[in-house]
Amino acid sequence: MRIAIDLRRIQNPGIGRYMKNLFSVLSSVDGQHEFLFIIPLNYAGILGNGNVRLLREAVKYYSFREQWVLPRIFKREKVDLFHSPHFLLPWFCPCPSVVTIHDVIHMIFKQDLPSFTGRQYARFQLRFSARHADAIITDSEFSKNEISKYAGIPASQIKVIYLAVDPVFRPLDRKVSQAQVAEKFGIRDQFLLYVGLQLERKNLRRLVEAFALLRKRVQSIQLVLAGPLSPLTSLLQARVRELGLESEVRFLGRVADDDLLALYNAALAFVFPSLYEGFGFPILEAMACGTPVITSNASSLPEFAGDAALLVDPTSVAEISEAMERVLSDPNLRLTLAEKGIAQCQKFSWDRAARETLDVYYRALKQ
Repeated sequence: MRIAIDLRRIQNPGIGRYMKNLFSVLSSVDGQHEFLFIIPLNYAGILGNGNVRLLREAVKYYSFREQWVLPRIFKREKVDLFHSPHFLLPWFCPCPSVVTIHDVIHMIFKQDLPSFTGRQYARFQLRFSARHADAIITDSEFSKNEISKYAGIPASQIKVIYLAVDPVFRPLDRKVSQAQVAEKFGIRDQFLLYVGLQLERKNLRRLVEAFALLRKRVQSIQLVLAGPLSPLTSLLQARVRELGLESEVRFLGRVADDDLLALYNAALAFVFPSLYEGFGFPILEAMACGTPVITSNASSLPEFAGDAALLVDPTSVAEISEAMERVLSDPNLRLTLAEKGIAQCQKFSWDRAARETLDVYYRALKQ
């Protein structure tokens, strides 16, 4: 069987990490089939084993051109099954198909996809893919119910396959990590860490305001925000200046994995008060490093955090601040959360995700 997988977004944060890990493992656990990975022209990473063939393709994601380029590839390469790992299914797919829909974020939060045309295209594609794919995968029970609601399909048609953590994230010596963070970023004080995009739904304004409350009670602490900057960044920086926290709140922008690993390990705690997530890689990455986690009691996050994190109401500045103070003031709580977090991460496995994905492929071919 020849399986084509669309990995054109493998260089994007979040979904790119998912693609790299899942499909490298998938090709390793299944040596009897051939995989055709469709990747960007400039991708330099290594994917899979001898049963993988890389096809470099320049066609832009979210473009009308992909609607005829992809089917042409499937016909030329005699593809038996196509897996779209980001809900984009060609309108005239010449073979059975599997689609992964991670969430419906762009249907709820316009800022995640600010282009009106792009947003309408994505909405149409999500509904079309959900209704025409031979099988549907998602990352959480929360997302399964959201997809059912917004795409108008029964939840029973959707298979939940939990993702896992990139093995690069692991516990390191904290003092060594602190030294690396100090040398690279000049962060020499104790700090709380946020990692992720800077978007409205990430709730960073409330995080900054909660940190301002915390600073009235705890002086020797910084807040570090790591992740790609966005149009929202300037508004956040303005709010930081209003609160007089310019020297206490650091905006690092996007950082390399080695530096991100050091940041997770050096932080006193990880704070992720997002309003809406389909999965939530950052909280599991922090847990895998043995870093105590504070996160939202909303969307899919409790599903993955379990009892290994402090859950807060993300709309309450006071509650976020109180949770941060509680973690900072209680070493035993930090140790308990760190131990529970590492155990929680072990419940998620790329190998299991890959095998469950293969089972979906077989079921799709029997449709």
